[in-house]
Amino acid sequence: MEQSTNANELYTSKETREMLSVSSSTLSTLVNKGLIERVTPPGYKHGFYTKKSVDEYYRQQALFKEKYVITSERTDKTQEARIKGKSPTVVFREATLDDIEQEAQLARLVFGEKAGAEEERRAFLQANPHTDYHLYEQGKLVAYIDIFPLRHEAIMDFIEGRSIIWNISLNNMKPFEPGKPIECLIADMITSPTIPLIKRVYYGRRLLVGLMKKLVEMGQQGIHITKIYAGSGPTTPLGLRIIRNAEFKEIYRRGEGKIMFELDVMNSSKKFLRAYQEAVKRWNQQHTSHLT
Repeated sequence: MEQSTNANELYTSKETREMLSVSSSTLSTLVNKGLIERVTPPGYKHGFYTKKSVDEYYRQQALFKEKYVITSERTDKTQEARIKGKSPTVVFREATLDDIEQEAQLARLVFGEKAGAEEERRAFLQANPHTDYHLYEQGKLVAYIDIFPLRHEAIMDFIEGRSIIWNISLNNMKPFEPGKPIECLIADMITSPTIPLIKRVYYGRRLLVGLMKKLVEMGQQGIHITKIYAGSGPTTPLGLRIIRNAEFKEIYRRGEGKIMFELDVMNSSKKFLRAYQEAVKRWNQQHTSHLT
């Protein structure tokens, strides 16, 4: 709708997205929900966003961060306990082919239409059914993570921008096999952008806790993951924070856009990896002793 608004009272789309650290699709969702006001001044074909609504939304998000973002392990457990009491139906599980439609919808919401890649997601899951993990609340997908065991060359092609994830040939997908070292790429880690920040933090942690339990099970079966690669950009600040807190090492930057990271799994000193490292070592010791 056209409105007469002073240009000094408006932000452009780029300014708004950078200020709020959101993608174009998420910005559209915020407008549709009435959280951000979009106007089209006379003589313009494209819209702008009122500073009043954007600044207020930014202020509210800042308050969430100040009040709820985790600053210590003790605070974190307290906040999680509060949400657990309100969310008894949160479920972590491996994704199935029937779940891919919801995953594609969430990817579109966060990254735009092309990120849906529904058929490609199905093909990847068929190639290796132990690569996609979902978190549901009351039957609705609220977060997911894709972690793919790939040939090193395919991972490097993705990291250095020569390919996008859903264009990687399935010939590069490797199985999880006992005793055979592999490298993995986290293709996506998404929490729903339409929920409050405190819940997004909680869902992200629940997703990672669930994944670590799965990794320990894999370690007990002799699945030896040597390195995990991941990337993040300015539109996913929560993902970037998680990666840095896990002490991934920055290895590549695509201009001012995506930052790529590497985690040396077996040599990391992070506490959350200790159970997996010990499981792999025990399996190796047991099977080495059988051969001697």
